Amino acid sequence: MQAFAFGATDVIPRPIDRQALLERLFSSDESPASASSAISIENQDAVLVGVGVLQDAFKAVCSGALVDFRSIDAAGQVIMRHIKVDGLAYWIDAVRKYHGQTYQHCLLVTGVAVSFGQKLGFCEADQRKLAFSALVHDIGKARIPIAILEKRSPLNRDEISAMKLHPLLGLEILQGFRGLSPAVLDVVVHHHEYLDGSGYPHRLRSNEIPDLVRITTIADVFGALIEQRCYKPPLSSEAACEVLKGMGPKLDHDLVREFCHVVGKPSW
Repeated sequence: MQAFAFGATDVIPRPIDRQALLERLFSSDESPASASSAISIENQDAVLVGVGVLQDAFKAVCSGALVDFRSIDAAGQVIMRHIKVDGLAYWIDAVRKYHGQTYQHCLLVTGVAVSFGQKLGFCEADQRKLAFSALVHDIGKARIPIAILEKRSPLNRDEISAMKLHPLLGLEILQGFRGLSPAVLDVVVHHHEYLDGSGYPHRLRSNEIPDLVRITTIADVFGALIEQRCYKPPLSSEAACEVLKGMGPKLDHDLVREFCHVVGKPSW
């Protein structure tokens, strides 16, 4: 993630295989020309806008510069418009074609959360807040060692503990900036909290977790399940919804039910 923030366009794990390197260098799979013709040019641009603001935000965190929150808000509005016009399935397809794992998760979570908010009838101001929160919800990972973020085997106990610091690190990064909504900060620090008190970092319970956080948490889990990762294939939307339902008291039952009505039919 830190490498991408400073301008890298891809990463290759060691040991490096010569043939795999050549195939990666000359593959057209990641180029704009390879995108599905079913995806509109506008939607492709929206993904590139999202990637751009995430790169700039992570670069700013790594270098100690100011984060451009106006650009993040503007990108969120672009994503809102394209989700409304083209739908969630096109957005997910575009994100998968245009970028790797580094920012894919944040963009997936943003699209999923915005789509759900639109289906729930959120006003534009609340959609903007949801989009902004989802885009920056993992910004604390900019301060997690790259060796942990990109590790291709299961994390050990110490590494898991380090990874679990990212919500608090994200809050530390953002809370010094004036004008940010407290609701956004709440999402950043609490998107891994569960209603039964088993989440982190503050082990919140039930009424202590506001709706915006509950929605982002559902979108966060769903996004992780449907994205391609080095150690697992992506789940279909139906299979991911079954996982959400199986989490029982950890998630808001009513929101999960409505969420699965929104995303459970397409198969990505």
